[in-house]
This record gives sequence, C-alpha cells and structure tokens, in this order.
Amino acid sequence: MTLGEIIKLIWRQILATRELKEMFFHGKSELIENKIFDRLFRIGYKSGVEILYFSTENKKIYLKTKDQIIVSTDYNYNMLIEVLLTKIYTLPPQIIDHEFYVFDIGMNRGYSCLYFAQIENCKKVFGFELDEKPYSWALENFALNNQLNEKIEHFNFGLWNDNKEIEICSYKDDYCNKIMSNSVKNENDKIHRNFSIKKANVKKASDVVFQIFESIEQAPMKIMKIDIEGAEYEVLRDLFENKLIDKFDIIIGECHNGMDELYNYLPDFEISYQKACTQKRVEFCFINKKSMLSKSHNS
Repeated sequence: MTLGEIIKLIWRQILATRELKEMFFHGKSELIENKIFDRLFRIGYKSGVEILYFSTENKKIYLKTKDQIIVSTDYNYNMLIEVLLTKIYTLPPQIIDHEFYVFDIGMNRGYSCLYFAQIENCKKVFGFELDEKPYSWALENFALNNQLNEKIEHFNFGLWNDNKEIEICSYKDDYCNKIMSNSVKNENDKIHRNFSIKKANVKKASDVVFQIFESIEQAPMKIMKIDIEGAEYEVLRDLFENKLIDKFDIIIGECHNGMDELYNYLPDFEISYQKACTQKRVEFCFINKKSMLSKSHNS
C-alpha cells in the first residue's frame, strides 16, 4: 500500500467517524466538536445508547441506555458510563433467581439506584446521598423513569457513625464528596483541586439500617452498595459493632484507603471480586459465607 493510499484510508476513517458522531449527537455541533464528549460517543455508541435531547439552556444531555433507562448527564459523565454502560456494580449471576433489597449508600446522581431497580427481582432500593446538588439531580433522573421510580426510596442524608451536621468537601468537577478532616484538607491544598466546603447531615448507619430492616420482608436478600469516598470504613465498623453487617448477603462497592481495614468488619464474608484502580482505591464484592449465594459460588 502506497503512502497516498494510506492517507486516503485514514481520511475515510476520519470521515466515517465524523458521520457516526453527527448521527449519535443528532448534529449538535457543541457536542460533536468538543473533545470532552469523545469518550461518551465511543462507549455510548458501542453500548447502544440513544441520545434523546441536548438542552442548550442547562447543558444537560438526556439519553436512553440499552436497558431503557433514561437519564441526564453533562460533561461529567464518567460515573454514568461506569454504572450504566460498563456496569461496575454487576451482581453475581445467581442473584437473578432471588428477590432482594438494595441499600445504595452514596447514590450520587441516582444512576446506581436506577441500575438496581431495573433488575426484575429487585423489590426496592434505599438510596442515601448527603449532598443536596447530586441528590436533586438524582430526583430528576428518577422522575424520567416512572416504572423504576416506584421502587426507589431516597434520603437526603449520609450514613456514618453518628447523628450530626458535618462539613464535607465538595468537588466541583466530579460530584464526589468527602467528610472534611485535616487529611482531606491537606490533600486538597496539595493538589489544588477546585472544591468548596459545605454543611451536610449524616445519621448513624446502624440506627437507619435497623429501622429499615424492621419495615421490610426478611426473606429477600439484602445487598449493600457503598461508595462514599473514604467514609465507608466508619459505616462498616458501626454496622459490625451493632451486629448488623452479617444481615447483608452481598456488599459491593469501592474503598479508598486499601482493603486491610475492611476485613476487620467483614469476618463473615468472603471476597468474590476485587480490582485495584489505584494504589489505595479498590473495587470489591463480598459475599456472606452464610448466604445461599456463597454456597453456589463455591460449588
């Protein structure tokens, strides 16, 4: 193949990609030309995403996934991709044979609540988000999915080891929040992240979980999804000390300071899956050794 032929081939590929992007984004030049949305196009197109509408007023993109979930996003769409397209919270395959409840601790914009709610055997999702901004966004996303909204009960407070008002460090760019501490402040000062300090409410995890357990059926399985930017250790410790942690069949999520401390609070669980994302941030899935899932997992 000559150099001229290679150049023509590359040019045809560029034009073909351009045409696909124009189709995918319905000719919206603001989305086509902005490199920020290239990853949304690449993964969304392959995943069967349909762009429904782009609001020039609030810069929100409304889309429908292959699973028929309708949600909105903006330039910060990485969490949407992780949860709804690459499905980082995929449950063990045995779950499809059993009814279950989900405790979504750190629901953010509500993508994970909707992901779990669309599974047929999911009876209800209890979602917790302490920051008003992503919480409000989640409510908008729930309202776009009437058939799933009925299965979601949401709370605008976080779970922790106490009932109090706290300061959180809210990052402008990624909607991730951390409970404010000297170490968090030093981290922010060091990397010069764009963040703000705001007030938020947290409630003692064991009190909230116990009250919900009292109100639901006991037979269905209990699943915890937890991703709360470092506060997961305090939540799991509180549930462990109050003898509630072993009531869950599956604990799936992400930790932000390594796995070692988690094992102290999960003696009745075995690790089913773990993936190191950075040196300290790890995605994980634990299965209760007493659960029927554990028996089928090991058979």
